[in-house]
Formats: sequence, C-alpha cells, structure tokens
Amino acid sequence: MDIQIATLSDILDFRPRELSKEEWSRLESLKGVMELRRPLEKARLSGDWAGLRNKMLAEAGGLLDIRILDVMRWAWKKGFELEAYRDTERYPPDKTFNVSLVEHKITSTHEPHVDIRMNDKKVGSIHFAVNIEIAIKAVILEIRNARIKKIHAGECKAKGSFLCEGLLLAERESESLDLPGTIDLGEGLKI
Repeated sequence: MDIQIATLSDILDFRPRELSKEEWSRLESLKGVMELRRPLEKARLSGDWAGLRNKMLAEAGGLLDIRILDVMRWAWKKGFELEAYRDTERYPPDKTFNVSLVEHKITSTHEPHVDIRMNDKKVGSIHFAVNIEIAIKAVILEIRNARIKKIHAGECKAKGSFLCEGLLLAERESESLDLPGTIDLGEGLKI
C-alpha cells in the first residue's frame, strides 16, 4: 500500500454489505432514523425507506476518502511536540531540522453525516463515525520553515472502525506497513 495515496477506506477496507434483519431493526429503532423514515413513508415515494437505506450504505464508503497522510498532518499540526517548530526565531525558516519519532500514536475521530433532502428541504441526516488509530515507529520528520518536508523510513500500523448511527459497519487492523525510504512531501505539510 502506497502511504502517499492510502486513504481511510484502504485501512478499513469498507465494502458495502447487506445488513441482517437484526442489524436493520437495531438501526431503524434509533430516534434519528425513525424521524427520517416518517417523511419518506408519508410521501409514499417509490422505493421509500428500503431504497434509501441500501443507497445510503452503497454511498457511505465515499465518506472514507481521506488520505492517511492528511490524518497524520492534522494530528501533527495539533501536536504539542511539533508546535515549537513554528517559532521562526528558535527554528529559522532557512534551516532544516530532523525530528525523531521513536514511537508515536495518532488517534483520530471523524463524524461525517449525510443530509437527506426531499423537494429541496432537509428531512433528516444520517450520522457516521470513523475512529482511526495509527501507530508509527522509527520515523524521522524533516522540518523546514514550519513544514514537514519529508518523512524518512519507518513503519506504520493502523486500525479503525466505521459506524452508522452507532451500528458497526466495518472494523479492521492493517498489517504493518513499511514506509518507503523517504516520502518527499514537496511543499510540505504545514505544522
């Protein structure tokens, strides 16, 4: 897997699946989903809730098209250990600094939602949750001008879960991923 283009979808390996009757029953009993079903059933649209629920799952995977490097960047941007490199007096923009991350864990939660509209009016939302944990070992970050310019060899392992209204749709842990010798980030990831 190429870490430069790998996404949360690659880590979770989400493939839409048909939920069991028990899973649909549990999902449909939740308040938000019950409120969404009412206007659909009242409008008596062809396919109504059954059609929407299958389409919703088929489209849900697109919510995971977030690059792993972007998750790392967001975490490192908020991380206190790299914050000091924003100080241009201590770390002049024309010099390069190597920062070793012997072992580093990034935990990230994303809560996307899909708004459902009928006749240009929002009738409800379906809420998802993506929980990711990325463990990085033996990585050296090359920092210049408050930007991570390169990531030098190491390994990365990720695990995550994907939920719809609290119902687990997918859960996976990746194999250990060896990062290529050096990942050149061009202009760099801003800290």
